[in-house]
Amino acid sequence: MFNSERKLTKWMNIKVPRAFSLDTDISKQYIFCACADGILRIFNSQTLQHIVTIQKPPPLGQSSVETGVKKIKVSNTKLSKYSDVVAVIADEVRHRIILVYSDKMVFLWDVNDAKKVSVVRTFLSHNGPIHDIQKVNPNFSIGLSSS
Repeated sequence: MFNSERKLTKWMNIKVPRAFSLDTDISKQYIFCACADGILRIFNSQTLQHIVTIQKPPPLGQSSVETGVKKIKVSNTKLSKYSDVVAVIADEVRHRIILVYSDKMVFLWDVNDAKKVSVVRTFLSHNGPIHDIQKVNPNFSIGLSSS
């Protein structure tokens, strides 16, 4: 955290080799940090206290995840490798986060209760790379005109 004079006032070690993306919820209560090796950490935005680390996706080469599960069952070994979480975006209305992984998987997680985070939906293979995700305002309408 930096103050108005651009001096570092608070920092933390998130204990990951790389971080790729950050997002906050609309109330600015939480910080969602997308990291390498399938790690997503949630922090309190005021205190920077760690709240929870979302469970990793299946290791590379395994992709059997069912909707609604609270625990992903995989045969995990010390040699298992995981996709990086390259993007995160929060849906404050539905209390969900969308994670984009480096192997083209997209997971929708329910984070309404940090102690009971669960998978809402998975998209396990995507035809091409995903370069960006953005929130869509449901009240936004596009006006089309023809000449």
